[in-house]
Amino acid sequence: METHTHGYLTDLYDALWLRQEHHQAHAARQSVHALQARPPFREHVLTPTQRTEALDLLRLGQRPQQVADALGVSYWVILWLLRRTAPKLLPKQQQPSLSEAQADEARALLVAGWSLRKIGRRFGLSYSAIWRLIQRDRAGNPTQQSEGTTAGDEAG
Repeated sequence: METHTHGYLTDLYDALWLRQEHHQAHAARQSVHALQARPPFREHVLTPTQRTEALDLLRLGQRPQQVADALGVSYWVILWLLRRTAPKLLPKQQQPSLSEAQADEARALLVAGWSLRKIGRRFGLSYSAIWRLIQRDRAGNPTQQSEGTTAGDEAG
């Protein structure tokens, strides 16, 4: 097939570890896998019509991956849509651990001087879950400087 620049590779199968009797089966198997492969690029934007259709499909009980496949978009586009418009439809592992009232209480306890671990124990979460809550707050409001988020307070 191809000749390598150094001249020692004259056929693709010369470089394979397969025995000669398996070359044809290997070539047939590769062509089947190529047909089943997903396209390398999926759209990252939904039109307003697609957004409505996606939400309707999700409300009917389809999983986010099924909806993404049906619309030809990335799974993450569907998750983003759910987070923005219908968080109750998110898969369980993607739903927030704390309600908004609990998150506000956790923020107040942090300002009051409680450690991340103590707040986490109070809500049945790890200290890192509370830390991520604070980090999300900071990302949303870069000027906010919460007290009690240093590494020394995490051990408390």
